[in-house]
Amino acid sequence: MPGSELVITGEAGADPRSYRVNFARIRADLGYVPQWTVKAGAVELHDAYTRYGLTQAEFERKFTRLAWLSGQGVLR
Repeated sequence: MPGSELVITGEAGADPRSYRVNFARIRADLGYVPQWTVKAGAVELHDAYTRYGLTQAEFERKFTRLAWLSGQGVLR
C-alpha cells in the first residue's frame, strides 16, 4: 500500500502483532463512517449462537484452533 511502512521489531516469544487500526484517514479521505458497532456485532453473534443452540463446549470443539491442532476438533 502506498504510504505504508513495514517495521520489523525483532521481537521473539509472544505474538507482538497489534490489530489496532486508526480509521482517521479513511474518514478524512473518503468520508467513511462505519454504521456497525462492536456492541451491535456482539449482540448479533449472541443472538445467532442462541438461535442455533451453540454451546461453549461445541464452539470450542468446532471453532478453536487449539482443538484442531490437538486433534480434538470435530465437525458434527
